[in-house]
Amino acid sequence: MSGSNLSIDVNVAGIDKVETLLSLLNKHKESLPEELVESLMDLADCDECEIDSQYIAGAGHVAGDVKCFIDGRLSPASGVVSANLILKRLTIYPSRYYGESEYPELNAAGDAYEERYIYPESLLIKSGDGETIASWGF
Repeated sequence: MSGSNLSIDVNVAGIDKVETLLSLLNKHKESLPEELVESLMDLADCDECEIDSQYIAGAGHVAGDVKCFIDGRLSPASGVVSANLILKRLTIYPSRYYGESEYPELNAAGDAYEERYIYPESLLIKSGDGETIASWGF
């Protein structure tokens, strides 16, 4: 496929089909060519695939009331920046997530907050009224 340009047009109404396809391909990524896996990771690593405080507020929930159950344990939601449902990945502020500080730490350059990825086996995000906002591994 070297030298060719591949373009994908995505209709917003069909985004659930794209997410299903990416999820299925991600599940079997060990048997796919490395170049395809890298492309899938890039495609799945987009803002539209992330559940964050803006998404939660846009869905009519109060971000401060959200509870995160990570690998079956109630975890500090304030340390979770976002959840990528396709990559099954959480972006966290390490110092807040691990309870070392109530504030996120700045990176070495001092121009952004330090973030890290973790890949839990299961995630359940519930609103204050008990509604499931997002989950995997259940």
